[in-house]
Amino acid sequence: QQSAIRGNGSGTAIEDSKTNKTLLKYFGGLVDKRSQKPKADLISKLVTAQVLPGNIDRADAVQISFWMLVAGNITMVSLISFGAM
Repeated sequence: QQSAIRGNGSGTAIEDSKTNKTLLKYFGGLVDKRSQKPKADLISKLVTAQVLPGNIDRADAVQISFWMLVAGNITMVSLISFGAM
């Protein structure tokens, strides 16, 4: 699924793939937990507004959660590097 996504370049493609699978498994569990017991967080909002009404399925919510992490990480790394200039 996510084998094309690379980390920060410090690992091999196989290591990155394993990491991505671990993250997807984590987010899958988190989506499941938030489906049962929502909290005041972004994953809960995604689940209650999109998954539970049937707008998207669980797999989509897991992928969206993963991409939010990736996008947030990229944004923070960029901001830090711009601040160091």
